[in-house]
Amino acid sequence: MLTVPNRILIVRPSALGDVARSVALLASLRVAYPDAAIDWVVQDSFVDAVRAHPALTRVIPFPRRDVPKITNLLSVGRRWVGWMAAIRRSRYDMVIDAQGLLRSAIIARLSGAPRRIGHADAREKSWLLMNERVKSTDSHAVARSLALALAAGGKRVADLRLTVPPKCIEWWESKRRTLIGEDSYAVLAPTSRWVSKQWPAERFDQLARWMIASKLVSRVIVVGAESEAAQLSGMTARSEPWCVDLVGRTSVGNLMAVLREAAVIVANDSAPLHLAVGLARPYVGVFGATDPRLVGPYLGDRWVVSAAGISPDPHAYRAARESCLRSIDVESVANLAMAAMRSPEWFQRVASGEPSQGTTHA
Repeated sequence: MLTVPNRILIVRPSALGDVARSVALLASLRVAYPDAAIDWVVQDSFVDAVRAHPALTRVIPFPRRDVPKITNLLSVGRRWVGWMAAIRRSRYDMVIDAQGLLRSAIIARLSGAPRRIGHADAREKSWLLMNERVKSTDSHAVARSLALALAAGGKRVADLRLTVPPKCIEWWESKRRTLIGEDSYAVLAPTSRWVSKQWPAERFDQLARWMIASKLVSRVIVVGAESEAAQLSGMTARSEPWCVDLVGRTSVGNLMAVLREAAVIVANDSAPLHLAVGLARPYVGVFGATDPRLVGPYLGDRWVVSAAGISPDPHAYRAARESCLRSIDVESVANLAMAAMRSPEWFQRVASGEPSQGTTHA
């Protein structure tokens, strides 16, 4: 019979959207082990996504900039050695590799935890470093996290709620008073790392103008990473007085604070969409080469507009050179945004893990 763990480590450094979707794993473990210390290794730039979560004991920032050194054993630096030694000194009873890559598996293995739980089909042969391998019958990312929780002795608690750090809420309260006061607003997240995930910026531009003209909201806020600003050359609405351009001007925590009070969020398959799920805000997801049945908002198929011809290869979108979302018209997205705004309770119930609120994933 397995002993009850006193110290548990979750290893899920990135990506930001995947970190948000893995919160259900944390919630499930906390219900099963109310007295355990539960820590989380997360990329240093993403710590605000989970730092304030009430189920978490401690967040451990992963020094992402040192990854090139980590993968080359001849140039491992003192920072990495000291960082890994500190984890080992924590004497974890159990570690869960929710990332499923070689680097996360190495962290799990070097932690010294006697129980190492991971996916049986993890990439880069990383499953070889696990001594408990989990096969999931459901292919959705959240369901796979919950399968890890069950294997660890946890309960199946699909609670995806995120907690915004207080300092970030204070930042937005101050910023909002200056920028828009009490006006209602929509958030548009038009950017994405991959071209095949990008609904054209001109369509987002048209959507923004329609939202204002139809008085759906009083303001539109545009968000995105500074490195992705060039993608918005076709979005002239950013220069309008009713549009607030926050591209490249928010940290992860500050972005969460902005999303937390939005009337509706429209986003590509990107981090803001998955943060919106955890913040229980109405959203619309615009999907191209990625499959929402695998990586879409959990139980939120009804709030997704997909382009025709999804590739059967889940990683083919990386090689696409042109957007496959041009077939999605503005009217379809606008109508779905209106419907989402009329159903705020639905988003709150799903985020909190209440059952039977959406379609299942198989």
